[in-house]
Amino acid sequence: MGAIRFLDLLEQLSLKGYSGYCWGYNFDWQSRVFFVPQGIPNLVCTSFIINAFLDAYELLKNKRYLQVARNSCEFVLNDLNITKENETICFSYTPLDKIQIHNANLLGAALLARVYSLTREENLLDFATKAVEFSVKYQNKDGSWHYGNAPNQRWIDNFHTGFNLVALNDYMHFSKSQYFCNALEKGFRYYKENFFLKDGTPKYYHNKIYPIDIHSVAQSIITFVKLKDLSGGNINQALKIAQWGIENMQDERGFFYFQKHRYFTNKIPYIRWSQAWMAYALSTLIQALKNEKREE
Repeated sequence: MGAIRFLDLLEQLSLKGYSGYCWGYNFDWQSRVFFVPQGIPNLVCTSFIINAFLDAYELLKNKRYLQVARNSCEFVLNDLNITKENETICFSYTPLDKIQIHNANLLGAALLARVYSLTREENLLDFATKAVEFSVKYQNKDGSWHYGNAPNQRWIDNFHTGFNLVALNDYMHFSKSQYFCNALEKGFRYYKENFFLKDGTPKYYHNKIYPIDIHSVAQSIITFVKLKDLSGGNINQALKIAQWGIENMQDERGFFYFQKHRYFTNKIPYIRWSQAWMAYALSTLIQALKNEKREE
């Protein structure tokens, strides 16, 4: 099976010298607020990859995949820098920094909670809960989150908000806790009301449309599907966004463009940022539609 071959390859490509399985980018990466050299692991990449291993474990029941996921938790707990504020914590993005970025922190919490749901190790849930408490504490009164807590991270954008909501929802699902239900509902209400035009166009920022980023298209589809039970019409909204993305950001040759600006379109076909994420989004939507049809 192709999927098994890719999982084997991912295991082989895990970065060495850390407490557990972890992954980063094979190129230098400059974000708008920090620089990460090639080969440094980060929490976001690691959480996405470990969720793939856990999906495979739940489908194939191969204990090796669960072992990889559990081992990766050691990277999260031992190699990342942990900010402590009273009884709450925030995981750093990489082992090199101490920045407080909410989507990374919540993705780490959701990962630990998912592994806890399979191993029943209370310490994993304890760390996960404290991390969620940290980011919920910094949720704005209107339900939004700034990207991070530093002065140069005070923007509110579409896809990072989507990451936060899906990760918070996952934490609640795997922990079997409804304690943060109000934070999730408030955040999702803000998301729906501030990041989309009536035709499904996903804005980049809460107060600015451009640049329309393919990651916003993809994560919006995923967010509405994953949170479909929070309110009515979420699958239809995911369909509307997908249709908009296909009509406005897909090339006739099949690939998706990177960004649409007011006066021009950046058509670079990035694999990780654009193609892979849209493939994930559309497959998630298709599966949800199939599930709905079975339930009719």
